[in-house]
Amino acid sequence: MIVTDIWGPLGAILGLIGIVIGGVLAWWFARGPRLVVQTSGSTLVSTPSDQRIRVLYNDEPVPRVTQSLVWLWREGRGTIKGSDVVTADPITINVPTGDRILDAALLAQSKPTNAVSIELVPDDPEAGARLAFEYLDPRQGAVIEVLHTAESPELIELTGTVMGMPKGIVRVRQAVAVDLPIGIAGAVSVTVPTHTIPRSLRHAAGARTSREVDVSVAGGVANLIRLLIP
Repeated sequence: MIVTDIWGPLGAILGLIGIVIGGVLAWWFARGPRLVVQTSGSTLVSTPSDQRIRVLYNDEPVPRVTQSLVWLWREGRGTIKGSDVVTADPITINVPTGDRILDAALLAQSKPTNAVSIELVPDDPEAGARLAFEYLDPRQGAVIEVLHTAESPELIELTGTVMGMPKGIVRVRQAVAVDLPIGIAGAVSVTVPTHTIPRSLRHAAGARTSREVDVSVAGGVANLIRLLIP
């Protein structure tokens, strides 16, 4: 009698978990391709109120030097090709009007064959930095370091039009601690969201991450689903 009473609720719980996992997987595989971006960083140096002190970058006075790390990757199904990017509206990293990009560099990419590149617009530092790639398969992307004069690393914006992606580039946030050993400015310790950043991209960037672990039932199910994502 006791065994019968146990199997009833247990079966209901297992059934509910199966429905949740099935719904999540159905949602995951039904999504079309999209580009996702997360940004983080810090202000490396800024001009103090004392007029006798100036901040120079390449011998030019600047109000501040801010570092942004841009994590860009492909979510959903299918492959995004470089030829899918509309020529008249390329993928561009921008800062607010009045600020300018000082430098930009590719720190890591999922595979060398992705051929991700970043290029400043010649003779126009306020025009942004243009990003290009050969292709991006599911969960592939790149980490880009941008030095600029904006007040916050989060003020970086990515614009551009990719055929087959009506929602454009999607920005997401969720912070965790990351130690990134390379960059224009040397080794840096920053906070970036990694619960959805592909593991292969984090490893390619040499990032070491840490976060609190949720030991609840809901947290266990979420972690299990997360492990299924490459």
